[in-house]
Amino acid sequence: MTGNGFNGTSPQDRARWEGVIADLIAEADSVEPAARAECLRQIASTYEHKLGDLPRALVSWQAAFVGDPSNDDAAMAVERLTDALGQWSLVLPDCDDLLSDIDETGQRAAFLTWLARWHDRYAHDEETAEKRLLEAAELAPASLAVAESLSAMYRKHGDWARAAEVCKRAGLATDDLEQAVSLLLEAARLLHDRVGDAAAGMQLYRRVLELDPRNATAAEALAEAAGTDLEPAAICARYRQALEVDPNNLTVVRQWADVAFSHGRLDDLRAMFELLYQRAGVPVARHDNRARLNEALDRFVAAEKWVEAIDVLRTLARESSGVLAAKYFVAAGKIAEHELQDRELSMDLYDHALDADPNDAKVFDRLLGMLTVSRSWQRAEEVLRRMIARQREAGQGENPDIMLPLWRKLGDIYRTGIRDLASASEAYSECARLAPQDRYARMVAEMNARSPVLAALQAR
Repeated sequence: MTGNGFNGTSPQDRARWEGVIADLIAEADSVEPAARAECLRQIASTYEHKLGDLPRALVSWQAAFVGDPSNDDAAMAVERLTDALGQWSLVLPDCDDLLSDIDETGQRAAFLTWLARWHDRYAHDEETAEKRLLEAAELAPASLAVAESLSAMYRKHGDWARAAEVCKRAGLATDDLEQAVSLLLEAARLLHDRVGDAAAGMQLYRRVLELDPRNATAAEALAEAAGTDLEPAAICARYRQALEVDPNNLTVVRQWADVAFSHGRLDDLRAMFELLYQRAGVPVARHDNRARLNEALDRFVAAEKWVEAIDVLRTLARESSGVLAAKYFVAAGKIAEHELQDRELSMDLYDHALDADPNDAKVFDRLLGMLTVSRSWQRAEEVLRRMIARQREAGQGENPDIMLPLWRKLGDIYRTGIRDLASASEAYSECARLAPQDRYARMVAEMNARSPVLAALQAR
């Protein structure tokens, strides 16, 4: 459907739809701004999907966007049609000029955010894009969309400190608890892992725990930091003591394994696997075979033969199941990530670990974080879909505590990454179904359900 063609519309239908448009134009002239913007969106959708008149659809979508810049449907339609018609050289300067007509703070911030995206993506003008985003951040310091866009721009150029500062500022400014936790975790991770400012990172992790006392990522980061002043032997000894009191505490097992692997403490790794063998009731003969494999693993690690070490860990994982298999895959994944610098292999191994132990939130967050940082949105979608399938197979498909965060993350990936608003609407609707009392889930699902553009897209 391109150009001015009417997409096979009969003269009678064309006349009927033009009549509908005339009625909507008359209505738009007599209603409040919000209702006027909705009329303009309906006009634009009719031109695009009923009459196939893309130039008039673009003009109408642009008017709807100026009337309500916070409406993602209108903005995405402007982007889609401008690109299809090759009109960026006209539309972008026109939108820049229209900026002076928008005074309301939230609407101006939304308009600036979209302008920045278009300057960066289609005009390849990062300087102007950054200026637009910086103004938007001043107007709406708590805006997630602004923070994500500006942080992504800085991360693209390796400016980790500025990326962290953007996330920190928005996280401290927002009243949305979930957004605050997400932004502050990202800021803390960047400060600790990329900038090298451990103290600032730990301060933000502590702030996350104040907001969300049960946040595992922040708690583990602080626990690891607290242990850096101790000798690895002392840390491992503490984990052994903790397991004597609570032998079924898999969180302690994971932490012990992380410290032992990071510091090459092979005796502790053997002791940990012995404990897991006992829990799993592994037969003696099979245990002997594993002992030989562990001895081979020790030799390969000591000789820094990382490819061979990964092969042994894979073999050990295949001969195991559950948490034990997952630990082998995670160990292999860390070797691939840190020693071989093989990102694809490490992600594949982390994914196998989740097949074995879907409840390992730390590995899941690690994998999803790697994909988010690299903006691998399609792969992130696949990872989330597989995790949803795993939890359903485990009988957790209707458990809102487990499924709600997964569906919400999937919706966010569709909305802000893939830019597939129809799929985002479906994911958010699942959130609302699982937790009708959840204000955020219900609000987003209802908002998307009212969108004429989504209705047109889903009808195709």
